[in-house]
Amino acid sequence: MESLFWTLIFSSGLSICVGIIWDGIFTNGSRLDRKTADRVLRLGGLKRINFSVCGYKEDVYEKIMLGLRRKETHDNILYFLSLKKKYPRGFPEVAISTVKLDLNKDDLRGFVSFWRKQPVDFIITADLWDRVGEYRLEGVGSVGKMFIQGHWLPPCRQVFDSLYIYYDGRVAPCCDDNDKRELIVGDMNTQSLKEVLNSSSLLSLRRLHLEGKRNLHPVCSRCYHFYVI
Repeated sequence: MESLFWTLIFSSGLSICVGIIWDGIFTNGSRLDRKTADRVLRLGGLKRINFSVCGYKEDVYEKIMLGLRRKETHDNILYFLSLKKKYPRGFPEVAISTVKLDLNKDDLRGFVSFWRKQPVDFIITADLWDRVGEYRLEGVGSVGKMFIQGHWLPPCRQVFDSLYIYYDGRVAPCCDDNDKRELIVGDMNTQSLKEVLNSSSLLSLRRLHLEGKRNLHPVCSRCYHFYVI
């Protein structure tokens, strides 16, 4: 997925869509090698980058981030941070984020301590959310419980300002459904980015949220993530 993402970012088809795609990105950093990091920073226009790093100690990290190697990924991120110093414009802002899990609950102090010493703008330790109802309520953080129990379903910002491209080319407006992947609004194998953004699937989803009918959607009605407009 990471390889396809960076390939798409540098393809001519996406380079014209700076205002949509290039505003901010999420990545685990595993494929952000030195060559790619240099291209990202030289190209410019990227306002924010969030590195998802769920673990500090090697054993904890590799139990959570399956298939990745902690040293390689950390080296990629640290190189990106060192390279960023050479560009005076100050962008992109860099966030390092983790999700609080049973596996890393004793690792969080080391996580925060390490990244606080690095030139990052934000360190985020987020509660586990219910992932569109796929996790038991007791496994969700306190903020998530509040919204679930209150049955509050405001329009979600994600369907208006985000697109997530899976490894197989399918497109979703958010990542909270990435286990079952039922919320698909397009396919980059058969559509251009412009066609996805103007597709009936995405436009009807946005209309549903704006009309206060999110509770009628089979996927969005099960999600209580706090991406409010």
